[in-house]
Amino acid sequence: MRRAIIMTAAVGVVIACLVTFYLFIDFDRDGLSNLKELLTGTGVFNPDTDGDELWDGQEVNTYGTNPLAADSDGDGLEDGIEVNGSWHLLEIKQKDGVSGDPSLYWTLEHGVWIDGELERQESWQGNSWRWPYDYENILVDNGILFFTSDPLSADTDKDGLSDSLEYEIGTNPVSQDTDNDGFQDAAELDIYKTLPFFFDTDGDLLSDREEKEQYLTDPLDWDCDKDHLSDGIEVKGCDANGDGIIDVDFPELGANPFVRDIFVEIDWMPGARTLGSYAKGKLIEVFASHGMTLHFDQGEFGGGSETEESVDRLYDNRVGPMNDFFDFKEKYFSPLRRGVFFWCLITSGATYVERTEVSGFNYGDGFTLSGKLATDAILGSAFMHEIGHGLGLDSSLFDGIDSKKYPFDVYTSVMNYNAPLFTEGEFFDYSEGAPFNDWAHLNFKYINGRLK
Repeated sequence: MRRAIIMTAAVGVVIACLVTFYLFIDFDRDGLSNLKELLTGTGVFNPDTDGDELWDGQEVNTYGTNPLAADSDGDGLEDGIEVNGSWHLLEIKQKDGVSGDPSLYWTLEHGVWIDGELERQESWQGNSWRWPYDYENILVDNGILFFTSDPLSADTDKDGLSDSLEYEIGTNPVSQDTDNDGFQDAAELDIYKTLPFFFDTDGDLLSDREEKEQYLTDPLDWDCDKDHLSDGIEVKGCDANGDGIIDVDFPELGANPFVRDIFVEIDWMPGARTLGSYAKGKLIEVFASHGMTLHFDQGEFGGGSETEESVDRLYDNRVGPMNDFFDFKEKYFSPLRRGVFFWCLITSGATYVERTEVSGFNYGDGFTLSGKLATDAILGSAFMHEIGHGLGLDSSLFDGIDSKKYPFDVYTSVMNYNAPLFTEGEFFDYSEGAPFNDWAHLNFKYINGRLK
């Protein structure tokens, strides 16, 4: 009898020990004892009952999330993603298969990486952002973002965008203003239509908020007045070499982001006629009548000056030192102004294109004028003709340009070889009507802002 009692007691102890062992050990090593798992309803042999990449013990003991629900806060993101984070890669690329001006086309590619694997890749296309305008300085953290969020809050940063939506579009769920431009992410998406992960959506070197509230320019248009000088350059100046120092102080020179500005540096050879006050006044007046401001730097702003060399014959392109247009341009037209200024060289002798003597010749963003022209008025008219070529007027647009096909009273333009300037007279204007409207076809293709 006593032996039986002892045996029963021993069995009871063993059972008690086994039960205790079962209840207080952690079979799946997830940080919860079996007893705690039974009480919470999680799997004793499953370390991640809800499959959200967080162990049950982490959810209960560390994060306070629900180990039975993969998405504790119901925001569309699993708890593991919110806690462990995800990498986002945002890249700007030129639109494939597109010819022409690359500034008109961009593709934003957004890749989401979780645990080292690409989970999703999306792309957007548009033309409000100027490619490839230093996007590495505009894109947040060079386009590589790492996000975590609160698994117990559907909108961690309380900006009105759910964590799930921020994860989808590439904004930061723990920052109300991902790109630090002064506008909250929700406002950029819903009100301003700007990109909430770009400090400067249109790439003009002004923040979105600066454009909307300080300068009143359009944060979706890098060049509001369409003169190929970005809004940022016109209101802050141009740092052409990226050293943090303004090289061309456009505000000081009178630039306006709402008026098309044309800046021209004029250098001249010793003994050459320079552009006088009469010609400059007429040119400024006619461009102003069409909503444009013509700015001259013929020494007034430290750019234009007399050259050291003077040649009797300046050629368009010839072997040898300082005898053709490009030799003079390389020496006297500062690289800091190229792409934002036109350049004019007034010669003291004759100008030759191959073997033909001409009174002027255009090379895109630069042109020559013969200092042998008789009067200031004729020189000014010739100036308007040559800069007209720099502004895109050529015979490919209209067969009356640089020809005598149309009488002057039919095609009344300084671009017509029948214009008075070619008979030692003066005329300051482009055509504004039939058979061809010069003014309507002006463009600034040779001025490209900071694009090289």
